[in-house]
Amino acid sequence: MTAQEISDKIIKKTGVNVFEDTRRKEVIHYRSLLVYLLRERMNLRWTNIALFFKANDKNITHATIIHSHHYYEVYKEENLKLQELEDQFNDMDSNP
Repeated sequence: MTAQEISDKIIKKTGVNVFEDTRRKEVIHYRSLLVYLLRERMNLRWTNIALFFKANDKNITHATIIHSHHYYEVYKEENLKLQELEDQFNDMDSNP
């Protein structure tokens, strides 16, 4: 699964545009899920994740990407849907 396919799937399942230029909590949470999946599942480097966001018209630095990844566990405690979505991606990895 490509980075674009992962982001498209998150957007489709949540109805939230993770590339939207906003600080709304809901967007931040799902954007953090995307960062987590890109880093942990695809092993992308911080800079490459930032470049992926930039290619999708979201200007973001690698430092912000690191921050988002760092806080993902905190966001999961606030938003239980994050774990459900993460599990769906895990299921897809084990059932190609």
